[in-house]
Parts: sequence; C-alpha cells; structure tokens
Amino acid sequence: MAGVAGVFFGGLVLLGGWNELNKESVDCGGKKMLQGDRCVSTTNGHRTGENGYDEQRSDNHLEAALTMGGGAAVACGGLLYLGFVVYQAGKAAPLPVGPSSYGALPPFPPSPGGDAPYPPDDGRRPQ
Repeated sequence: MAGVAGVFFGGLVLLGGWNELNKESVDCGGKKMLQGDRCVSTTNGHRTGENGYDEQRSDNHLEAALTMGGGAAVACGGLLYLGFVVYQAGKAAPLPVGPSSYGALPPFPPSPGGDAPYPPDDGRRPQ
C-alpha cells in the first residue's frame, strides 16, 4: 500500500511542478507580476531580497523544477518498493500440490507394544 501511495502522491507533486513550470505569468507571493515590477522578500518583517521580473521568473522556474524532481523521486521510490514487494512474493516457495510432490513418506515408527494389536483385545466385544 505504501508503494501505491508513493506513486500517487509523487505523481501529483510532479504534475503540480509541471503546471507551475509551464505558467506564462510570473508570481510574487501569489500575486501576478508585470514587467517592471519588483518582488520584495521579507523574513520576520525584515527585507531579505528583491527580484526583478526576469529574476523572479527564473526563481519560479527553479522552484518548479525542484518540485518536479522531488515528485519524481517519490514516485520512483514507490515504484521500486512495489517492484521489491512483487519480487519477494514471487520468491516464496510454492506449496506442494498432490501426494506425489511430498516424495516418499517415512515409515511409521514402531509401536511401543511391539506387534500387539491396537486397540488391545480385552475380551469385550463392541456393541
């Protein structure tokens, strides 16, 4: 089940990255940028960077490519896990079918009473 989930979620992340990579617009914090706009990055209220339109487009493409790579890695890991599970299931020894597949059966061990009949004849007859 884990392999199927890995393939599924890895595929979703891969498709999300592909969608982001093929966008025509450039986003800055979820807002569409226009040519000449500046994207200002802040962390804890402090200005940490500023990108122009072309720089932000490059950053968006890099993030999308990394997202696609991560999704592909998760999906491939899921496929490898599924392949391993199927391989291990195929390696299990098949169960014998029919009496001939067991080979010759060993002889019964000698009874403790030697050749005495079983059940012992105590003189009573079954009714």
